Amino acid sequence: MPSSLRSRILSLVLALALAMGTLAGIALWQAYATAQDQVANQLLATARAMARVVASSWFAT
Repeated sequence: MPSSLRSRILSLVLALALAMGTLAGIALWQAYATAQDQVANQLLATARAMARVVASSWFAT
């Protein structure tokens, strides 16, 4: 196998590895962002529930 063909194959393999690493990084970033959104939504739901409890106790008296 000529060395130029080897170098082309090596370049292709390295480019493919870089692309796979980039896609993995994007997937991790998206998963992190989704988890953060879920936590924020849970905190908001908790705050709303607490506000309802406080409001109902104010109007009950």
